[in-house]
Amino acid sequence: MKLPLVAGQRLVIRTGGGVNAHSYNVRCLPADFPGFGIVAKGAPQAAYYLLTPTDGRPQLGPPYVVLFDNHGVPIWWYQELNGVPTNASLLSDGDLAWDLDSGSLYGYPETNAIEIRRLDGSLVRTFASATPSPIDSLELTQMPSGDFLVSGYALHQNVNLAAIGEGVGPVLDATFQEIRPDGTAAFSWQSNGRLTAPESQRWWFAVTTYAHETKPVWDWQHIDSVAPDADGYLVSMRDDDAVYLVRRSDGAIEWKLGGTPTLQSLNVIGTPGVGQLFGGPNDARVLPDGTISVHDNGTFLSRPPRVLRFEIDPLTRTATVVQVINGPPASVSPCCGSARMLAGGDWVIDWGGTGVMEERAANGALVLRLSFHQPYYSYRAFPVPPGRLSARRLIVDMDTMFLHASRNQGGMSAG
Repeated sequence: MKLPLVAGQRLVIRTGGGVNAHSYNVRCLPADFPGFGIVAKGAPQAAYYLLTPTDGRPQLGPPYVVLFDNHGVPIWWYQELNGVPTNASLLSDGDLAWDLDSGSLYGYPETNAIEIRRLDGSLVRTFASATPSPIDSLELTQMPSGDFLVSGYALHQNVNLAAIGEGVGPVLDATFQEIRPDGTAAFSWQSNGRLTAPESQRWWFAVTTYAHETKPVWDWQHIDSVAPDADGYLVSMRDDDAVYLVRRSDGAIEWKLGGTPTLQSLNVIGTPGVGQLFGGPNDARVLPDGTISVHDNGTFLSRPPRVLRFEIDPLTRTATVVQVINGPPASVSPCCGSARMLAGGDWVIDWGGTGVMEERAANGALVLRLSFHQPYYSYRAFPVPPGRLSARRLIVDMDTMFLHASRNQGGMSAG
């Protein structure tokens, strides 16, 4: 039997009868939904994976926010029509939030904002940064207090660029803010005066256009993640190849991990492999046991991305490697990525620019792999543990979005 279906429409298939009766929900994907493949090897500990598959081209690619279940099925999605969503996360009240860039994805900060939506697609609110340092789509974390951590940049003119063989010129200083629910800033930080040009020498070529600046601008730090720590913030800087702990009390850098050695650098014990520790780290997090994880892309180091976990001893100024998880063999990741440890010990890892997301067991064994077809990738992966969302709620909210779109548009494109 053939049925006319359109994108977003749900079909219920019932089999058997009595105690053997089963119902299955099948929903038609949009025609432009990014292609993907699934490999399942074990029993996942995550209930859902929240991803933002895109090809990174504002207004050209089909940007979606998607919840895949732990069988690899896209059970809920929202098509963002106003730009490119990244960093999607599930908030404490059950709403979803993501960074939204409606301009060039990088370089025009006035186009960036945080968007919060209910699962039925309705808009809760949007907000930008609380100070002149704008959001730039690279970090969005909700803290237990309800505050948001967001990252951004500040244009800094007439910087001495002798470290890269230039005179003076403009650079992008890294910034981040902790923003209260009412939109005011609880804390603001800027790298100006705290980091130096020699720390970014390996990325001498990271020159970009920015906002309405007429000269090329050196993106010398490129802040990628900010995570709360007991008395500060853990910050990863791609173009410094390093992770920093910033003190909340005075904004000073308490220690540095990786990158060019400085007075704040920790001594690494048990460094895996040879050569440089990090190459473009994208995601650093503080784990419940006090260790920290770093997703490292290995950019320009001729090796696949990997996740490293460290035990930090600030008294002895050491960072001991306690775990290494290597990415898919022969893969290259120029950017992006994340690593989250689940309560049961599994890891949910987005391997960045490779387009691959995996759940790995505590020993590194593959549990589930989701691979987007090129050129699609997800900036990060946010795992949703069991109990946070119900399948029934996702089904009902998807039905609501489908009916709303059908009434407003007179139907939707075929799936």
